[in-house]
Amino acid sequence: MLLEKLEEESRATRRRRLLIAGGFMGAAVLLGLFLVAVVVIWPDIDETPATAESTRQDGSPVRVSDQHTEDGVSSGPARELVDDDAKRNQFKELFATFQAEIEPDIVSKAF
Repeated sequence: MLLEKLEEESRATRRRRLLIAGGFMGAAVLLGLFLVAVVVIWPDIDETPATAESTRQDGSPVRVSDQHTEDGVSSGPARELVDDDAKRNQFKELFATFQAEIEPDIVSKAF
């Protein structure tokens, strides 16, 4: 009687171990399939090539757009560079104002 119970418990323990090991193996297989799908299959779905952005000599990006103006002339990279330079100059002026007027107040101990 005791030997039967011990053998029954031993078999039950083996079954539980096999179920746990099978669960881990199944999870590993699912994770592997997911990674294969993301790395191998997903990039093939969207076959549009990545467009490289133009960069200036200092490494900052230049937006190139194909928008047309009212006179029918395309606003190319040269026009965008002028706009970006004007925006950059405006930012520099505003940043200088910030450094001169606002930053001293923020850095002070009273703040």
